[in-house]
Amino acid sequence: MAHPDLATRPATVDDAAGIARVHVLGWQVGYRELLPGSFLAELSAPGALERRTTTWAGWLDDGADVTVAVDGEGRVLAFCSCGPSRDEDAAEGTGEVYALYADPDAWGAGAGFAAHRGVLRRVAERGFEAATLWVLEGNTRARQFYERQGWVLDTAPGSRKTEEIGGAELAEVRYRRDLTSAGR
Repeated sequence: MAHPDLATRPATVDDAAGIARVHVLGWQVGYRELLPGSFLAELSAPGALERRTTTWAGWLDDGADVTVAVDGEGRVLAFCSCGPSRDEDAAEGTGEVYALYADPDAWGAGAGFAAHRGVLRRVAERGFEAATLWVLEGNTRARQFYERQGWVLDTAPGSRKTEEIGGAELAEVRYRRDLTSAGR
């Protein structure tokens, strides 16, 4: 069900606490079948949320390109961040969606979709002709969301990697999307 008061806008330093909250909840709920429970619990241990808020405030103060979806009271329901691709094999003109998380209580309400749409607009405005993103291979919910939004699984060499997160070895896969008028 769509959230009735949803709006998107560029994030400011004042959004850091809301982004950190959504980030932690997104990990704890979205990755509970993929990551050790002890690692996920540590994300909300005393002081952890404050440290994450400080980190996000620093990134936003340094100009991180983040779009937030907020409710009518300005509460962050989702965020999406972007910038130039960090991949060594990226062609010139390729951007990257670095992160997309929604408050699990807002899943299915359009907040993640709105933040995603807003950040795609930003990536295109910055002149990127294509974009990539990385997602945990086992994160079926996220992969289905991205595929519904026009992202295509990349099968090129280098489009799969393994990361160690919280003591678990997890495979990540890369998705691509054309941002030219033909690919929108």
